[in-house]
This record gives sequence, structure tokens and C-alpha cells, in this order.
Amino acid sequence: MAKNSIDCDDLPGPSRTGFDPSMDCRRCLQKDLSTRSEVAQTAPTASVRSDLIGAWLKAASQSCPLNRPATTLREAGMLEVTDHQHRAALRVVIGIDTHQKQHVAVAIDRQGIRQGEWYAAATTSGYRELERWSSNLGTIHAFGIEGTGSYGAGIAPFLTSLGYCVVEVNRPDRSTRYRKGKSDATDAEMAARAVLPGVADAIPTSGQGEVEMIRILKSARDFAVKARTQAINQMKALIVTAPADLRETLDGLSISALAARCRSFRVRCLSNPPAAVKYALRSLACRHYQLSVEIRNLKAELAHLIGTVSPTLINIVGVGPDTAATLLIAAGSNPERLRSEVAFAALCGVCPIPASSGGLADVLLDILAFTALPVSHWQKLWSNNPLERLNKEIRRRTDVVVIFPNRGATRRLVGIRVSER
Repeated sequence: MAKNSIDCDDLPGPSRTGFDPSMDCRRCLQKDLSTRSEVAQTAPTASVRSDLIGAWLKAASQSCPLNRPATTLREAGMLEVTDHQHRAALRVVIGIDTHQKQHVAVAIDRQGIRQGEWYAAATTSGYRELERWSSNLGTIHAFGIEGTGSYGAGIAPFLTSLGYCVVEVNRPDRSTRYRKGKSDATDAEMAARAVLPGVADAIPTSGQGEVEMIRILKSARDFAVKARTQAINQMKALIVTAPADLRETLDGLSISALAARCRSFRVRCLSNPPAAVKYALRSLACRHYQLSVEIRNLKAELAHLIGTVSPTLINIVGVGPDTAATLLIAAGSNPERLRSEVAFAALCGVCPIPASSGGLADVLLDILAFTALPVSHWQKLWSNNPLERLNKEIRRRTDVVVIFPNRGATRRLVGIRVSER
């Protein structure tokens, strides 16, 4: 053995007297790593006989030897118990980025450390696999799902039915995408990180019950109304380019009368352009009639469902089936998630939010001083900035004239307004 090498077996153990930790560390640092093969061949029988817990390594390491090798604990099954206890104590947040065919989930713990990711099919079996994978990581704190009203409409109610806390998460803002990049796993991780500090705390709609039926019927009715409007616009566009004798017979008719007149056209043979125009108008008029029947039927079904869910809402003056359906869809099938009227205003985007800097509080009384005067004088004192009044006048005259003829007209208008001041 080399002169400067020190065998680790010669170091004082915990059971020997006169053990000095500082001396132990210095001796380990003085060890000659080039002689580790010789050290590995040395087998102190005394240490083996006194090693009752199997702490002695059979091969020398490049640093201080471990007192308790991991292989011994794993063979005894102690590490498996420790890992199980660790998973049971670990609380994770799962972020899910939803898509049409496949969902991507990323798990982070309460410290924000990423625990893993999982790809699941957008099917019931895929939902079960994702839930099983999440449960194996530890105690689930919450699921943050992006797109609960579209591609996530299936997995959100599934997880809610199992008793998990599901939070609706908006897509990341552009600044986050510029810094982190854009991928499915990144979006899922950002969803989990939005739930962890409480930035995202909205509870999604359950997607069940009669309110969901109202949403489906209203969606079908809205598309039918849009298609009927497109049919009418296309009919009017065809009439503009139609032959004069045909155009004169259709001018001045209302929409219903125009549709009825065009539906009465009979074309036996498409032999000339006027015949083609009549055939196209008849086709569009028949489409308009069919869509009108669908709209009436859907409106009747909506009125019946709304009267069942909220009869007092439909009886309010000025509230029809469309308005009532919109309000019920916004509240969802689980209106208890809206804790107060303020919460509902925040959901609709009409709640007041701070939109000023800290210096505004110092001059707030001066800004609102005009409120002490009569209301008739408020308009006169609304602004004392000549440039602002000039821009307002330019915008007003621009709306009337639509456009200025040339730059000279614009300069003359600005000069006149400046001279008036």
C-alpha cells in the first residue's frame, strides 16, 4: 500500500473509544484514491464479525464510506415503507391541458416541485388512468383544468363526481408563454401553478341537469338564427343582380313576404340566368322557412325548461326566454359556486376593479371637487384641457363627415378650433 494512503478500516468506528470526528474527516481527505483496488482487497475479519447491522462496505468508495448502505435497507423492505409514507404525506396539485383526443397532466407538490407528467386519452378509461396516476403520487389537493367548457367538459365532471376539488384555469397569458414557451406539458404545469397560490379559484359548472339542457337548446337556436340571417342576406344579394323585371316584382317586400314570394317560384328547366336566379331564391326561401320552424320549436322548449327551473325569472317584465336562458347558463347547474351578488358580477365582468396608480389617492378630492356644484354645471367643468376638447371636436366632426377630403381640410379645421380658443 502507498505510503500516504490510509485504510478506511483503520479509522475509529462509533463503537471505539477515543473517536474524533475531525480526525476522521482529515484522514478521509488524506486518502490516496489510486490505491482503492488494494483497499478493496483488504477484508478485516474483525470488522466483519463486529458488523451486526451490515454497515461495512465491501468496496472502498472515493469518499468517506456510508454508515448504512441503501441496498441493506431496500432488502429489508424499509425503503418501500418510507416511500409509501412519503407519498401519503405528499400533497400534489394536478394541472391538466385538455385537447380533443388527448389530455396532458403535470403534477407539482406544495413547494412547486414538479413530480411528473402523464398523457391520457380523452375517454372514460383515460380519465380513470389519469386519476389512478394522480392518486399514486400522494394526496391530491386540487385539479386545475384548462378549458372546462370545451375539451375539458368531460373530465371535469368526472373528477368532481369522485369528490376531488376541480378549479377552472384560464390559458396562460402571453408574457408567460414568451418566458416558458408553448407546449402541452408547459400549459398543464402553468395550470397547476395557477391553482397552487390561489390565483385561479373559479369553480366550473357541473355540466349536468336542466341548465345544461337549456345551454344545448340555446346553442342550437342561436346557430339557427344566424343561419336564417345569412339566408336572408344572400337572398337580397341575389335580387340586386337579378333581371330588372324580376327585381321590380320583389322590391319593397318585407322579409316574411319576400321569403313567401320566393318560395312560390316554380322552375321546370334551368335554361337561362333568370331561371337560375329563381331556383336559387326558392332554395334560400325554403331554407329560411325550415329554419324559422326550428327556431319556433326550440324557443317553445326553452320557455318550458326555463319555467320549470326558474318560474319567477321568466315572469319578470322585460325578461324573455333568451335573456333568462343566458342568465341561467351563466350561473350554471351549481349556482352555489356564486357566493354572492358580487361574485356573480365578477363572473359577468361588470364588477369594479382598481385601475389607477397609488398617486391618485392624493388628488382624489381635487378631482371630485366638481361634484359639490349643481349637476347643470358638471358638463362645463368636465375638462379644462384645451387639447382634449380639440380632439373631442375633431372626433365629432369626423363622425359626421366620415372622412376628410384632404390634409388641407384637416389643417383648416384644427386652425379654426385653435383660433376659437
